[in-house]
Parts: sequence; C-alpha cells; structure tokens
Amino acid sequence: MKKYLSKQEKDFIRKSAHMLSDSQIANELTRIRYELGIDDTVSTKRVRVARSKMGLKKHNGTGFLKRDKDE
Repeated sequence: MKKYLSKQEKDFIRKSAHMLSDSQIANELTRIRYELGIDDTVSTKRVRVARSKMGLKKHNGTGFLKRDKDE
C-alpha cells in the first residue's frame, strides 16, 4: 500500500527545505515513519515533487534553497 505524504510531513519539508537536501529530508522522514511503525519509505522523488508543488525551488548545483538575507 502506497502512503502519501501527510500534512505534517509536508510541513516538515517546507520548514527544513532551506537547510537540508531532498535526500536528507527523505531519509529523515523515512526514519520518523519507521519509529511510528509505518513501513513505507519516502523517496527523494516524492520529496522533490512535494517541494515543487509548494513552490519551493532549489538553487542550482547546491541542493539547498536560496535564503533571504533577512532570515
């Protein structure tokens, strides 16, 4: 059974996209799911598609979001 990203997981992606790469986010979400007893893994592609749908664009070559100087 394929489990989609929950609202909390999408919120985690939104909050951590500026400091973690897509693969790091996928690994962290998979680890959290295993601790909760969910055997479904989160792929890098699933994170990338969700981030893209949120309008969060990564900076070319770095794997990280470009941050504003105000933050």
